[in-house]
Amino acid sequence: MANIVIVGLDGSEGSRRALDFAIRRAKAGQHELMLVCVIPHSTHAILTIDELTRNEAWRQAQRERVQREILDPALSRTAEEGVRAHSRIEFGDPTEVLGEVAREIGASHVIVGRRGLSPLRALLFGSIASRLVQTSPVPVTVVP
Repeated sequence: MANIVIVGLDGSEGSRRALDFAIRRAKAGQHELMLVCVIPHSTHAILTIDELTRNEAWRQAQRERVQREILDPALSRTAEEGVRAHSRIEFGDPTEVLGEVAREIGASHVIVGRRGLSPLRALLFGSIASRLVQTSPVPVTVVP
């Protein structure tokens, strides 16, 4: 895939602003958009077979909810604007996954929204946007 820009979506106001920005950029530069929603999960959990089975049911329910509530409206919006877009749902750490997807599909850019974490929380935990800026294999735009 060539000339693709990834847009990280999570249903927040910040991600809606990132989508607006990405649509304007796509229309101006003939980019295609890959809308990516990453559902965080704990990589530290040790699960039994029964828990894994229930976990898969939970994962499927999350996929369906994200598709219905976040990605379908975003895809409709891009179509209305005449912008070509695809979508993906992934599980994991959003910073790592967005970078991996960018590398995998040969994206030229990643666009995410800034959520506006409190100064203390951002200091203690950092934000996905700031970590992505530091680790992404491609340029990142953080939309305020």
